[in-house]
Amino acid sequence: SAMSLLFVRNGAIIDRENFFFGADEIISSPSLVSFLQRYYDVRGYVPKRIYIDYSLEQADSDLLSQSLSEVAGYKVSVVVPERGDMRALALRAGENAKQLLIHKRANEDKKKDFLVSLANLLGLDLLPDRIESYDISHSGGEYTSCGMIVLDHGVFAKKKYRGFNIRTVDDGNDLAALEECMRRRFAHDSDEEGWEHPDLILVDGGANRVNRISAVLSEMGINIPIFG
Repeated sequence: SAMSLLFVRNGAIIDRENFFFGADEIISSPSLVSFLQRYYDVRGYVPKRIYIDYSLEQADSDLLSQSLSEVAGYKVSVVVPERGDMRALALRAGENAKQLLIHKRANEDKKKDFLVSLANLLGLDLLPDRIESYDISHSGGEYTSCGMIVLDHGVFAKKKYRGFNIRTVDDGNDLAALEECMRRRFAHDSDEEGWEHPDLILVDGGANRVNRISAVLSEMGINIPIFG
């Protein structure tokens, strides 16, 4: 589901914010009330009138008005407009949310098509929702770091990127440097946030690097498809 908030002053839209939710999040009048309470509490400013294109239960509407009035220090009215300019704006917000959701689903379909094509190309049994790619960096003939890039559901997840300084290899042995990187990466438990195990590993290099990583992960009891 999607939600679009329009900020209106003197009849003109001056700003907007958009939110996306899972299928089990914003599904009822109480959940919408809970979201708006948190939203305005964090935002620090509450307008005197809030128009909603959603049929809130009367008890929920009254609760929201009361709680926001307490936060604001003045009376806040929550209204489901039935006619006029505010009704038109409320409908516009609803249509905006609908179009955002359609666009988001279209993008997700494209990403899924890419993952399906990749899975078919590599002969994978499952879609690679999380893909990790590794490359070794060096300076002056010595290996200095190993970079991990993450593709999460078809999107580059920069917050999940990681880097490992190479500590034990200084003789230009790329396989040993890559092995150190793999052992340190998979020393992290898959339940740790940001360290979930990937569905596919890509490494810069040929069969020798793939075989070395495969041997390391097999020793650690980890079974993940690897391609170079």
